[in-house]
Amino acid sequence: RAEKALRASEALFRVVVENSYDGVLMLDGERKVKYLTPSYTRMSGYTFEDLGGKYGADYIHPDNQPGVVSKLRDLLQTPGATVSHEYRLRHKLGHWIWVETTATNLLDDPYVQAIVVNSRDITERKRAEVALQESEERFRGLVQNATVGIYRTTPDGRVLMANPRLLEMLGFNSFQELAARNLGQDGVEPGYPRSEFRERVEREGEVGGLEASWTQRDGSQIFVRESARVVRADDGRVLWYDGIVEDITERKVAEQAAQRNLRRIQALHEIDLSITSTLDLRTQLDVLLEKIELFVPIAAASTVRLFNRQTGMLESLACRGMDEDKWRLQARTMLSGRAKKVVETRAPVVLRDIRTDARTYNAELFQNQGLISYLGVPLQAHEKVLGVLTLYT
Repeated sequence: RAEKALRASEALFRVVVENSYDGVLMLDGERKVKYLTPSYTRMSGYTFEDLGGKYGADYIHPDNQPGVVSKLRDLLQTPGATVSHEYRLRHKLGHWIWVETTATNLLDDPYVQAIVVNSRDITERKRAEVALQESEERFRGLVQNATVGIYRTTPDGRVLMANPRLLEMLGFNSFQELAARNLGQDGVEPGYPRSEFRERVEREGEVGGLEASWTQRDGSQIFVRESARVVRADDGRVLWYDGIVEDITERKVAEQAAQRNLRRIQALHEIDLSITSTLDLRTQLDVLLEKIELFVPIAAASTVRLFNRQTGMLESLACRGMDEDKWRLQARTMLSGRAKKVVETRAPVVLRDIRTDARTYNAELFQNQGLISYLGVPLQAHEKVLGVLTLYT
């Protein structure tokens, strides 16, 4: 009865082993093949007639063979131990397949007396890993060489990734410098809290075409167009934001220049209208001084004095940006000083600091109103000087 049970157990074991998905190879103490299952034949193409009594390591790829042989040697020294390895095995048809093996030293087991090697074909998995690695390398190359800035940031403002173009746009020499900035605290865009960006991108899932002004490392500003999307975990938690940033500074500067030119053209038109619609000189000069700010936006104050040829004097007619009564009181009516030089040379006169110029009468007036520099420009018509337009900053 015991012998019958043993034979039944052996038959069951053989059925299980021979129909297993994994190929099973049994090696003797010299690492020669003493048995293999049909599933091993299906995997490798080899039958026992092909491999029986031969060294299994001889069929392993030369690059992988040293590592496998070394592990088998160590395994022989430790009865009952198990080792695992991945390597390339030459198929009977001549091509290489990747196998994942687990070998157990059962040489001391009287019922086995072999090293049992379970092998599984992982060729497709390896191909997928290689394809994934190549894809990641291509993606990394695209990111590294992209002409737009690419970033990844966490909800709390930490920068996880930034490509070289983004570092260049923001003026940072290395990723470590940028990563030291916390966007939650130091937000990139002046006047635009990070919390507003978070709320919008998390609410909408993604945002595109946002135009904003960002602060560079040296404090200067650039204009950018930004698109971003939120990446969530399976449980809905926000993991990070992926974004693309395009530098549109040149376009924005050109647009602003075009708008300034348009406003200047409109200003010239309004000046022309004021001249043709009224005979009041003061009204015309007030419009002139108002619109001149579009042409010289740094001017803090401006005045107009016209030359009276009959009296040889400059008459103070219009003033903007300073106390007119005090200006009229200090303005010399004689043609002298800076104004005389402007009229005589018919050329602009520039002073960096009017307060220290010897020709300045009542310098305290300019100092009290915060005016420092001076630009005097001749007003001319038909090659005759009509007066002086003065701009102060």
